[in-house]
Amino acid sequence: MRSLVLLSLAAPLLVIPVRPADACSAPRCWPGAFVPADNATIPANAPALYWRPARDLGGEVTPDPASVSLTTVDDPDTQISFTATALPSGDFVLALDEPLVPGTRYVLEDLATCGDEFGPRVGFLAAKAEYEYDVTDHVCTMGTLGVFMSDGKATEACALIDVS
Repeated sequence: MRSLVLLSLAAPLLVIPVRPADACSAPRCWPGAFVPADNATIPANAPALYWRPARDLGGEVTPDPASVSLTTVDDPDTQISFTATALPSGDFVLALDEPLVPGTRYVLEDLATCGDEFGPRVGFLAAKAEYEYDVTDHVCTMGTLGVFMSDGKATEACALIDVS
């Protein structure tokens, strides 16, 4: 008898429709990223770094390359200059104004906030380039791009553009 009473009290709970989770919503910001990744080792002669800014899905914050900071671990107060070029995707290429110093640890960070969160921060090490070569050793012809195939795979592409 007691089970029947408990069952009759619990039965309405089993037939009540479940509501969708109203508390769930899209995130306000899509996280940003840098290339190189955190703790990476890159060649000191790397010409540029890559920045994908945090995306404010509400459209309130516009990415600004001035918020990106590149410093060394040993001297965090001295900014290392670069030139930011926007890509059609909204990402940026950060072309270094001076080459990196081999054996130096760097910190690259986006100091802008989206919501209450700062952008990405990575540390990386610049190493001596393993392969140094003269680009003119790989010239095809003036103003064209050549792709060399080996076993059906592109093995090398080269071009020379006259900038005079």
